[in-house]
Amino acid sequence: MANRKRLERKITLGRDSEGRLVRSSIYANTKPELEKKIFKAKQDYLQKCSEKPGSKITFVSFAWRWYEQEKVPQSFYTRQMYQNIIKNYLAPNFDGLFFQELTLADFQNLINETWQYPTICKLIKGTLCQIYAAADDSDLLARGLSLAVGDIVVVHVVNRVAL
Repeated sequence: MANRKRLERKITLGRDSEGRLVRSSIYANTKPELEKKIFKAKQDYLQKCSEKPGSKITFVSFAWRWYEQEKVPQSFYTRQMYQNIIKNYLAPNFDGLFFQELTLADFQNLINETWQYPTICKLIKGTLCQIYAAADDSDLLARGLSLAVGDIVVVHVVNRVAL
């Protein structure tokens, strides 16, 4: 038998809560086995990150907490606008759902349902962007798992009358 050398690959899995790189060494006897182990290590790391204690808060609960903490210094009308967006649009559609259960398609569907009101669509998108930024800042979301809420498309439909 030939003396086969064991394969090793050092991989970066992500970053910890302090921003330091999390690295791991993976060992295997064959290249396919090595690739499988690398894939499993990355999946395990992402699963571990998504099971943070803070991930047990629902999206709507966090949205209300964000509103109460972040929007205090805003003017009365600005606070009222955020309150209306959360109460009338976000809470009815996403109550009881966790961040990990929501997808970009869920938010896009909400925008599509309110297409008749382009200003409301913009306000919903702006509010969602701020809520997700606050969740990311508070380390509620696992790194790499936050949605690209800025990719939501707001379409303006102009009714044209044939002359």
